[in-house]
Amino acid sequence: MKVTKSSKKKTFKEVAKEQLLQGGDDSDVEMDTRRDKSALKTSQLIYDREQESMRKAFIKAAAAEEDESEEESDDDGMLKVKVRSAKEQEAEDAKV
Repeated sequence: MKVTKSSKKKTFKEVAKEQLLQGGDDSDVEMDTRRDKSALKTSQLIYDREQESMRKAFIKAAAAEEDESEEESDDDGMLKVKVRSAKEQEAEDAKV
């Protein structure tokens, strides 16, 4: 690759374009592409494993919580049925 002096400054894109048109060395680009794909695949595998372990832990905790709630009486649950008096029911019906 010849280096020639020119009076006009060139941008990076122009220099890269010239190098590619002149048949520049693409081995660096290919190596970078392979390295990027490898890194992406590795990070994706790590992410997938992490998500899978979190999913399993959540399912296990939910199953344990469900088993506990079945063993306990229904009075200790989070939601309770509210019993309304006749006055409260009439007031509710009047709003609707």
